[in-house]
Amino acid sequence: MSLFDGIESANVQRDSEFIRPGRYFFRVDSIRSGRTRKGIDFVAFNFTCVHVVDDTAAADEPKGPHRVADRVSWMVMKDWDSFLTTVKSTVKALTGCTEDEVTVEAVNAIIGDGQPLAGMYCEVDATTKITRNNGKFTRVAVKRAVEQSELLTVVPSHVAATFKLK
Repeated sequence: MSLFDGIESANVQRDSEFIRPGRYFFRVDSIRSGRTRKGIDFVAFNFTCVHVVDDTAAADEPKGPHRVADRVSWMVMKDWDSFLTTVKSTVKALTGCTEDEVTVEAVNAIIGDGQPLAGMYCEVDATTKITRNNGKFTRVAVKRAVEQSELLTVVPSHVAATFKLK
């Protein structure tokens, strides 16, 4: 018996954090499904920050807004009332397809091994909301896909080079 038995099936740790308030241009790194240790299914949208469009929503955030190259994750949990609506709206925004085109098969293809949306860019808006019990949560909405040509008009040349924008 080795200390490392089972390492083949272990996941590699991803150094990222949850999305903080602000409006950003993100690169899609991956979109995966999984299950938490508590048995709750989820879809994880993994991004890298390419540009901070508006950081005013992060004024009260202790860490402030994200910075360029920050790796962030957004987990949409199956036990949320808004799970299907959130996934459908996000897929529609990323792909530009119609609501009717967001099917089980389409979403399974997006979260599958092929990762067809990896490498694309999108605009994400995150705002802090107060719950009825005075708790806070960050509402995340993917607004639209962003073309590289648009990114080139707003990011400095060294950022364009880092992300190999053309």
